[in-house]
Amino acid sequence: SEALAEPERWVLKPQREGGGNNFYGQELVDKLRAGEGLAQYVLMSKIQSDSCPALFLKGADDPFRVDASSELGIFAAHLMRGEEELLSTVGGAILRTKLATSLEGGVCAGYGVLD
Repeated sequence: SEALAEPERWVLKPQREGGGNNFYGQELVDKLRAGEGLAQYVLMSKIQSDSCPALFLKGADDPFRVDASSELGIFAAHLMRGEEELLSTVGGAILRTKLATSLEGGVCAGYGVLD
């Protein structure tokens, strides 16, 4: 599998909200090879975005410069009954930014910030 050959390009994510508990690199390889409990995970190719300079502000402290990367999330709904499309709509969007060196991106888990 591609994920075993190039684990740095993949992430194994549990199907839950909140960020964290993801597997990367050798941990991902070990988890895939063990093969147990994989139904609760989604194997996804990692977003490969360029970093850019950003200013982060935390509390009342002075802003500090970091290398960051941003992700745009689109909330959508698509509902079908057999071949009949009942609903197809976009409900909103979210832009979040994290340190370019961070593997995680969850805002609630403290890894990223909302823009």
